[in-house]
Amino acid sequence: MPNIFVDARQSKPIAVRLREGLAEHQAGRLDCAKEIYQEILRHDPSNFGALHMSGLIDYDQGRPVLAIKRISQAIALHSGNAVSQRNLGMIYQSVNRHNDALECLQRALVLKPEYVDAKVGLAISQKQLRQPLMVSAEAKSAAQKAFSLANWHRVFKRHDQALDCFEEGLCHDPLDADAYCDRGVVLFSLGRYEQSIQSMNRAIEINPDLGLAYSNRALAQMRLKQFESALASLQCSVRIDPRQADTHLQLGNVWMKLDQPGRSIEAYAQAISLRPGFTKAHLHRGIAQMDLLLVDDAIASYKAAIASDSELWTAHYGLAMATLQQGDLDRGWPLYESRWKLPAISGTIPTGIFQYPQWDGTSDIAGKTILIHAEQGYGDTLQFCRYIPLVAQRCANIVFKVPQPLVELLQFQFPFSLVVDNDSQMPHFDVQCPLLSLPLAFGTTVLSIPSGTCYFHSDVKRRQVWLEKLKDTGKIRVGIAWSGSQSHKNDERRSLRLENLLPYLPKEYQYVSLQYDIRPIDLNTLQENPEIVDFRSEIKDFADMAALCDLMDAVICVDTSITHLSGSLGKPTLVLLPFNPDWRWQLNRSDSPWYPSVTLLRQLKPLDWTHPLSQIGERLLSVVLR
Repeated sequence: MPNIFVDARQSKPIAVRLREGLAEHQAGRLDCAKEIYQEILRHDPSNFGALHMSGLIDYDQGRPVLAIKRISQAIALHSGNAVSQRNLGMIYQSVNRHNDALECLQRALVLKPEYVDAKVGLAISQKQLRQPLMVSAEAKSAAQKAFSLANWHRVFKRHDQALDCFEEGLCHDPLDADAYCDRGVVLFSLGRYEQSIQSMNRAIEINPDLGLAYSNRALAQMRLKQFESALASLQCSVRIDPRQADTHLQLGNVWMKLDQPGRSIEAYAQAISLRPGFTKAHLHRGIAQMDLLLVDDAIASYKAAIASDSELWTAHYGLAMATLQQGDLDRGWPLYESRWKLPAISGTIPTGIFQYPQWDGTSDIAGKTILIHAEQGYGDTLQFCRYIPLVAQRCANIVFKVPQPLVELLQFQFPFSLVVDNDSQMPHFDVQCPLLSLPLAFGTTVLSIPSGTCYFHSDVKRRQVWLEKLKDTGKIRVGIAWSGSQSHKNDERRSLRLENLLPYLPKEYQYVSLQYDIRPIDLNTLQENPEIVDFRSEIKDFADMAALCDLMDAVICVDTSITHLSGSLGKPTLVLLPFNPDWRWQLNRSDSPWYPSVTLLRQLKPLDWTHPLSQIGERLLSVVLR
């Protein structure tokens, strides 16, 4: 955002409103900012700041002629502002009025001789007008010294100092495209992505054939979630130099963000053909192949990545997920231990816990106290706590550490253990085991999963409370949960909007929301459908939710903690799954070895809920009549 001149004589209220407009402008809320600037101009038609900034918004919104008019009016009021002169010059350039641009940029440099942005703009207009910009040998030498010092600072990650050196060098030689490209990389390292893009743009203006500037610009655009723009940048880079494996890797990553895994796989394959041992390309190809359920191909890609870098734990973890999804639990559980090499998982467990020996199922723990600690989400804890009774058969005491909302429910289920929340001070224990390592400790296969019809029971008193709140309509009760946690990495694919679920729900049933967190867009839909019972504000924890869920005749849900709660209670449950579901649901099956009462309704195509939703009516009838 350019600096602006603010007249010290303006009234305080207008100055305050101008600052508010600038805040909206900087936040990207251009329409709001425009309204504030227009309000100021109604009271003070000669307000320089409002005219100038309003003109910039006109330009950003595709109205360059009006932008020129407004900024020219501002300059007529205060011609001594270099920034406004430079901005007007750049807008003239955008409409190919290079003579006018030249005049503005020259005035900007008279006012501010070392103004790098104005120097670059001037050079571009001179180039268009075939007026060569002369850089003396002395200036070039000074620039190269500054650039060399900048790159020296970069080696030691002294990014602020590097940026200062690039600025100094570009004052001497404003036509060095490589320096602008390197400056953009420094700005990226500082998290200044918009400015990084601007620096890359200047490099490209000076040298349109600098492929590296396009690929570097794409990195900043990716950080700003400008995926279509990043795609265009990378396609330009590939046209200039198709032999850069890193560019094809980036291209694959952008295609993934655009939900095009097939094209991603092609881009990663091209990167690998250019650099056969390209570890990241093998890894990311495996991830894209899993998106399309090409599981065997993904396993091969993960293994190739590991062969190239044996300590690439993301690839080990991907291999574990793919192996478990195939139902090969014998091989999958040992591989799944690689998760502790990933900071995103290992960082959630206090380091002091791992100072104690981990029980692997082979040692004798009779008479000892074991700490079982939950990991990852609520659903994982609900699914794998089925192993607690098996552990109890092997030792004297169990301390079970879980998230606070689960404490009361799990203490009720396992009264022989001590259930504590994550923030509690730990009592004495001798050994420890992560909850999701228990299947490995017990040598679990698909045929030996400890499931049974149900392994949870809700509290009778809590059930009675909910029963009194539920009106007896004489209809079959169906619980519904259509979205999970927004922080889940796969939320966009696994969650639904309530408005998309409602048309597929048969009218003859009573529906009860089992959502403990409702998004604003769904809240509006829920309010428009008061026939759906909603006790969200009265549900305190999972013990409450279990009692309410236990009163349902059936449950319809996406893959969230309600799935595991309902399944553990043995409720007939229809689970709506994305095309590439979580590993625990395996492949090509409508039942689950983890929950006998669950029926899986799978997408047939990525991001297309039509098939599973259309099955609800028929499947719901079959489960309630079962």
